[in-house]
Amino acid sequence: MIGKTISFIIFSLVCFLLTIIQTVFLPFFNIWGVAPNLLFILFFFVIFFSNKKDFTATFFMILMIGFFSDIISQSHFGIFIGTYVILYFLHLFINNFLQDRQGKNVVVYFIGEFCVLFLLCHFTLNPSVLVHLLYSLLFALTAFYVCQTFIFTNHDNNQLKLL
Repeated sequence: MIGKTISFIIFSLVCFLLTIIQTVFLPFFNIWGVAPNLLFILFFFVIFFSNKKDFTATFFMILMIGFFSDIISQSHFGIFIGTYVILYFLHLFINNFLQDRQGKNVVVYFIGEFCVLFLLCHFTLNPSVLVHLLYSLLFALTAFYVCQTFIFTNHDNNQLKLL
């Protein structure tokens, strides 16, 4: 119980740190007036790599990410919390049909679902949203490969072994 509380506190601090980076640091590195959405990338990583059996922890993390996204947004409070919860349930619905996503094409599944959920989150298809998608996808894929290499290393070596 104490370990889970500490992990939620650390996760809240990570959300706060990403919010600070997104609002203070990344606007200086924008392309066509758009910076990557680090909180959406964190949201996607939480739902993509979460333990499906630990629904309450994942749901709490989604609410925390939505809270920080609502704080920095210019729209009504609660829009991102609701949007992220709906996108999480859509992700669970998609996962019911794609049970075997741990094969060789995980990165294709990652890119496809990231793009669909990102476009659904931003509700519109104008050129700046597509640039925003590509810029965020660049950061997400970099983080994906770092996580695959260092954090979620698979010890099953599928290489052909000779005698």
